[in-house]
Amino acid sequence: MNELYIQKKRKKKKKPLKRLVGLLFVLAMFGLCFKGCQYSLHLVTRLNAFKIKEIKVDAPANISKETIIKLSGLNEQVGLYEIPLSELKNRIKKDPWVKRVRIWRTIPSKIEFTIISKEVVALAKVNGSIYYIDDTGAVIDKLIVGYKNDLPIINVSSGKYMDVVSVMDKLKILGEISEISLEEQILTLYTSGSNIKMSLDITKLDNGIVLIKKVLADLVEKGETATALDATLPGNKVVVKGLRRN
Repeated sequence: MNELYIQKKRKKKKKPLKRLVGLLFVLAMFGLCFKGCQYSLHLVTRLNAFKIKEIKVDAPANISKETIIKLSGLNEQVGLYEIPLSELKNRIKKDPWVKRVRIWRTIPSKIEFTIISKEVVALAKVNGSIYYIDDTGAVIDKLIVGYKNDLPIINVSSGKYMDVVSVMDKLKILGEISEISLEEQILTLYTSGSNIKMSLDITKLDNGIVLIKKVLADLVEKGETATALDATLPGNKVVVKGLRRN
């Protein structure tokens, strides 16, 4: 009985191993089939019938369609599936304006690109030239005549534009910003409507905005204006400079 029990137990141990071998065989066959299909598709799409004949680019006005096609490297000699999508996207993202790329391939010979542009929020002077700054605080490209030339100008000596970009929405309550700068913790801005120099401590920004907003309202009510408002001093005080009647 003991010998018979041991033999049965050994036989049972062999079953999981057989299953594992069988599973590995199935996976190997699946891998071979997949590679075979890939190779077959590669061969088929290199035929003339699958050569690219139409390239469509849907892009904003600030992004050149010709540049996108040139960066993609596609032409009538390239097969529709010859270049992987990931590689195509990386090529097109070399354009400084491109934020995202969507690609559709339609058999037998059409490919379409939809380009999402970076969002421009300000301008900045870099090495003597004016550049666009996006919503992440990154420098995009040089100024294009006629395209968003009326954006606020940022002056930051350290080049950390995001420190200013991150607070611009809060500052809009004071008026349409024409110029803004940051030196250490002092934020200085001008608005296109009043042309008053406003200074705030960026570490106490919310409180400073409330104080300056109140002073601006008082000036309007009294029919007065000023050349500068300084809310960087300790306490809830705003220093008014150049006060005069309108």
